[in-house]
Amino acid sequence: MLRAPTKPIAAFLGLVALAGLLVSPVAADTRLDKSFESLAAWSVTSGHASLTFDSQALGALGLSTASDATWVSPINTSVSNFQLTYLDDQIHQVGGALTVTGEALLLSIADQPDQLRIGNFSISVSGRTIAVIDGLDVHRVIFQSAADGLSMEMDPATGRLTFAADLVISDSFATEVLQDKSYAGMPAGHLEIIADATLSDAQFFTPPQSSEGASPRAGADVIVGALTGDSAGQPRSWGSTSGVYAYSVGTTSCNIGTVPLNWFDGVPNMHPVIGQNLFRLKTEPGTNYGRFEQIGQSWLKYGFCALQQGLCTSGCQPVCGGCCSQLGVNCSDPYTATRNGAFGNLGPKSPVNPYLGTFPDPHASPSGSSTVRGRLQALAADVNPMLNAGALYFVEGQYVANDDSAAGNLHNNASWRRVTVVNNVTNYPLNWVTGAVPGANTVREQPAIYAWRAYDADVTIVPFDIPSDGRFFLGYKVSENEDGSWHYEYALFNMNSERGAQFFSVTTPECVGVTNLGFHDVFYHSGEPYDGTDWPGSVLPDQVIWATQTFGQNSNANALRWATLYNFRFDAATPPTAGTIKVGLFKPGSPSFVSVSAQVPSALSCVRGDVNGDGFVNGEDVARFVEILMSGAGTPLEKCAGDLQLLKDCEIGVSDVTNFVNCLLAGGC
Repeated sequence: MLRAPTKPIAAFLGLVALAGLLVSPVAADTRLDKSFESLAAWSVTSGHASLTFDSQALGALGLSTASDATWVSPINTSVSNFQLTYLDDQIHQVGGALTVTGEALLLSIADQPDQLRIGNFSISVSGRTIAVIDGLDVHRVIFQSAADGLSMEMDPATGRLTFAADLVISDSFATEVLQDKSYAGMPAGHLEIIADATLSDAQFFTPPQSSEGASPRAGADVIVGALTGDSAGQPRSWGSTSGVYAYSVGTTSCNIGTVPLNWFDGVPNMHPVIGQNLFRLKTEPGTNYGRFEQIGQSWLKYGFCALQQGLCTSGCQPVCGGCCSQLGVNCSDPYTATRNGAFGNLGPKSPVNPYLGTFPDPHASPSGSSTVRGRLQALAADVNPMLNAGALYFVEGQYVANDDSAAGNLHNNASWRRVTVVNNVTNYPLNWVTGAVPGANTVREQPAIYAWRAYDADVTIVPFDIPSDGRFFLGYKVSENEDGSWHYEYALFNMNSERGAQFFSVTTPECVGVTNLGFHDVFYHSGEPYDGTDWPGSVLPDQVIWATQTFGQNSNANALRWATLYNFRFDAATPPTAGTIKVGLFKPGSPSFVSVSAQVPSALSCVRGDVNGDGFVNGEDVARFVEILMSGAGTPLEKCAGDLQLLKDCEIGVSDVTNFVNCLLAGGC
């Protein structure tokens, strides 16, 4: 007979564990191959399990129970990790473990002198079947739910989770213990689990336009299918330390290639690494042009365990029934903002070769305050809405993977999306922008520099590749200033060049009056080894050039390295014309620089001697010549006309006086 021990539920559920819950769909329509708008995960925080035996039914099998009372025991949440996911407000998957500790169950069988001791019970849910398993000795299934006898309910409003099942004798217990196969399927009792759950992880987003119908690229091809948020649907804002604010965004990757993408946790070069960047487009006070600048970057999330979902395309082909170690063809894998900002999973960018997709693992850990370390960092001055009126902000995610690079598919691995910065006095959290504006949804397969052009049609973007290396993007815009001069604004983004950039040179004709040189970079942090010294700019007779130290001088110089954008700017007296920009490469190799066609200042045209610009060379020019000679002032055009020495220096000086007098006497020169 079945005897109740001194601790009732402990006796039945001795170490009852809702353990080894098999990851399997619960709802009939799992929607794995469709785009979705929300995916929420719930974790159990408290609850209890209860069992009521059917003593009459068990008695008919030679089993009897001293009582048909219900045994109840609390769930031990400190050792439980059960999780339930909701896909668009429907139960989607269950997994993990719920554990209840207690004594073993003692079972007596008619005509057998010894009691049967069965301990370490586990309760396993697989699809719509629940099973009570003996985990002490042979791991035999003793009871299981009757056909269609499992109900599972979840109330997201309250977090209440309920499992209920009518139990029957299992095939193995009937055959191996009761020694009568006909007992299989006979009633045994009722099991119920009631638990309270809390939202532990969630993503909310509007699916981007589908890539369905596009020709797949040969080999593995990972893209950022969606930039997502966290439980509230927004990017994660972690707070600030010493004027530095930390953020993170979620990323959902998609393999749009023709073979699975490797995702082996902890193995060098065998899983993706994921970076995040923050950019700002701002019109500076007193100007009529915008500056597109990178104001933040993160360390890299080292990928682990690829799920097999279907965000980007239909027809996800899961690997080995849903393994973590590869991302199947047409499948997607989500990482939330919190997961991408967990500094325990973050590694440095410095040892990564973005062109080859190679990196060490295990990796170094970020240093600094636990609030900001390794995360997407930005200075308060760059995100404070009171200091950045009218500014627009954009986030970018980028994946780097060895097999993606080997297949030649590394140039579509970045995507961008627009965010707003909320001013709540003490913090500046990021929120996704809403409405019919560029970047309201993730813009796939484009680095964020294209956001500049999306908001300014006069911007030009020029991608260019380095032989046997990665890709750069040059963005530029030329604007006329109110005083008749011209502003030249350039942004150079290194997407995945391992060699990096060491100098940036703009061809300029002599005497075009280059002024207001400017440079902007993004700071490194959390222990990256690079020197952050700004690139000094110089105006030479034939070019304007900015440069950092060479690789030979300092291998950790502030080169323009991968996934970073630097800005170069100046004013000139002349309108733009087609010309050449040179980008010098940092790490040794051939070529040492590349040339890119872009808009540069045109040559300055002046009439020699006509300093006052009235079209004549005569005595009317004397006063202005002397004024500039004495003060050093004057416009580039005036100085061009009065600089009459053999070797021009674009100034009016004492060495120009004799030639100016001769020019006047001759009525021109």
